[in-house]
Amino acid sequence: MQLVADGFGLLDLAGPAEILGRLPDANPVLASASGAPVVAATGPLALETARLASIDGADVIILNGGVRASPTQPEIGWLRSHSQRARAILALGEGRRWLEAAGLEPDGKRIVAAEGGAAALDESLRIAARLEGRSMAEALQLAIEYDPAPPFAAGPAVKLPGAPPMRIAILIYEGMTALDAFGPYAVLSMVPAITLDLVGVSGATVNNDMGNFYFRPNAVIGSAAEPDLILVPGGSIGTEWIKSDPRVKSWLMQHHASDRKIASVCTGALILAETGLLKGKPATTHWASQAALEAKGSRFEHARYLDQGSTLTAAGVSAGIDFALSLTGELYGKDVGTTIQAGIPYKPAPPFRSGALPLARQDVIDQARAILQHNALASAIRIKKRDWWGERQ
Repeated sequence: MQLVADGFGLLDLAGPAEILGRLPDANPVLASASGAPVVAATGPLALETARLASIDGADVIILNGGVRASPTQPEIGWLRSHSQRARAILALGEGRRWLEAAGLEPDGKRIVAAEGGAAALDESLRIAARLEGRSMAEALQLAIEYDPAPPFAAGPAVKLPGAPPMRIAILIYEGMTALDAFGPYAVLSMVPAITLDLVGVSGATVNNDMGNFYFRPNAVIGSAAEPDLILVPGGSIGTEWIKSDPRVKSWLMQHHASDRKIASVCTGALILAETGLLKGKPATTHWASQAALEAKGSRFEHARYLDQGSTLTAAGVSAGIDFALSLTGELYGKDVGTTIQAGIPYKPAPPFRSGALPLARQDVIDQARAILQHNALASAIRIKKRDWWGERQ
């Protein structure tokens, strides 16, 4: 269970969800004190939540909190009542205020407090190892391809620019992988000069592939403002459906014809490949989708991200963070990229070296494939139950 409030941090939220939400028998839930939608610290994202009082305890409690809120008495009471039953409690960034308000002391094992950002991923891997064993944690790290490569060294902070203006559209759809979009969003939404749009094929609420985030687009293909760049996140079964949607293909092709850049994260490259835009080009995607990418005529390369001018492809899940930081440095200068990297904060220190395929043992690779297959099946079942791709779309 993740307890969230207005002004939540994107990596603090999505990092633990992508790792701990993939544990066996996980049933991730996003909750708030009121059960009302909560808004991100930056940008247009708002997430639906369950009412905290309706949740009767949790094995793992993630405290995300938010910069625009303070701990409430109902939240404090719930934490005090259910903390002893939890196998793990992780407080990230602003969520540390909720931990303190409940009088819970970090012990570095069952109860952990961290600054957030990349630490959300690192600490989630440690929790996974403690709960399910190191092999499982390494497989989870490989499943989301968490092999971080921050593009900037530490440096002095500078004022973030309000110009030149840039508009970036992030395609959102049922069954997408949240961190594919929320990782770059966390970076890009910090730049005052950048306007972000979450663009859907309709105005309907979408659910991510883990089943715990529900949110709406703030723009729709066909009426959305023309972006300077389109970002296409990946997913599992959801990607297979969206790549065949003629509205998406037309939108991407029209954008390409206007000589503007399109970027993909993870299996989002398969959506680009479906249009033919990657044919004959070097491209990267999630390691488990190499064959699918090559079947569309692309030349797969193991890389965090590859820039081919009009198209840019990033590898699995977390590579989108590295790509977005690099892009901000390219657009607004190295000092701006350095400032954002520090502000997230993005100082990754994963406890294991299994985030890239060449580094992983065969047993870890096999377990990671099993995790991905299980997640894909679960996502397909959720999509079918919601009939998201039915007549109403």
